[in-house]
Order: sequence, then C-alpha cells, then structure tokens
Amino acid sequence: MAKRSDGPPPLETEQKEFITPEQRQILNLVDSIPLQELETFIEKREREIERMGQADQPDNPLVQQILSLEERRSELIEQLVNENRPFIRGSFNKKTHKCGKKNCKCTRGEFHKSFQLSARVDGRTHTRHIPKSDSPRVERDTKRYQAWISSRAEIVRFCTEQLQLIDKRRSELLRSYPEGQPFPLPKSWEQNS
Repeated sequence: MAKRSDGPPPLETEQKEFITPEQRQILNLVDSIPLQELETFIEKREREIERMGQADQPDNPLVQQILSLEERRSELIEQLVNENRPFIRGSFNKKTHKCGKKNCKCTRGEFHKSFQLSARVDGRTHTRHIPKSDSPRVERDTKRYQAWISSRAEIVRFCTEQLQLIDKRRSELLRSYPEGQPFPLPKSWEQNS
C-alpha cells in the first residue's frame, strides 16, 4: 500500500508545537492510509449518516404519529415536572342565594354570594365553606389543580394511543416463519390488535 502523496504538506516545525502528541499520532495514522481507501471510508460513513437522518424523519405515517404523540407527551410531562406552585384539590364553586329577610337586598335581585370548595372522597362529595377573603387564592389554586389533572389525563390518553399505534406497527412488521405457518398470536395481542 502506497502512502498518500497528494495530501497536505507535513506540518512545519513552528506549527507542531500547537498539536498534542495524540493529535500528531492521529495525523500520522491518517497520512499512512492510501487515498482511495480513505475516500471509500468517507463515502461509506456519509451514507451511514444519511440513513441515520432518514430514520429520524420516517416516511411511515404510523411512525410519524407515534413520534408526534411522544413529543407532545414529553412536553406535558416537562410542564408537570417543572410546576412548583401549590394547588388545592377540589372544585371552587360560587353560590348565590336568598336569605329570606323581607327588607334584604336579595329580595330586589341582588343575591348573597358564598364560596365553596368541593371534592369527592371515597365516592362521596365533601364541601367546605370558603371565607370571602380566601376565595381568590382558593379559586386560583383549584384552577391550577384542574389544569394539572387535565394534563395528566392527556398524558394517559397519549400513552394509550401510542400503545395502540405501536401494536399496529408491530402488525405491519410481523412476519411468520416459515412463510404461511405462523405461530398463533397470544390472546393479549388479539385484544390489543
């Protein structure tokens, strides 16, 4: 094997001081590889990189759907993990009512307001009165809780949908061996397919 003669000229003495011994060793190794072999290696590596790029952007719509769901799910998880403000479990309710006194403003249509926090515990709804002074904070914190629960439900929906798409993808890729004589599918697969 002949050494490359059309490569760059050897480094001058004043340039060598900027190169570490490891870099010098690599340069000497590359200089010892014949040019044709080096070009073949580079072309092969470029094809591998191109294939990897194509794998990142698949043409299969099913794979694109799976990856899109994963991206949206990851964004939601990141939001939930990064949330550091407190929230209150339950629902904030504003109630209006009449008190029943004859000369009260509520007889003229200006009803009394009250605020409640309600939550289900063991299948039963529990309610608590909220003082007017606490109502803005409780309303804000319960809205934050509702948003949290909604995001969590969305993540569950994305996971379920992803698994269904992954099962479809499995069906696309599944081949039997020998041809035409497949093993019977497990019952769990039949339920998910």
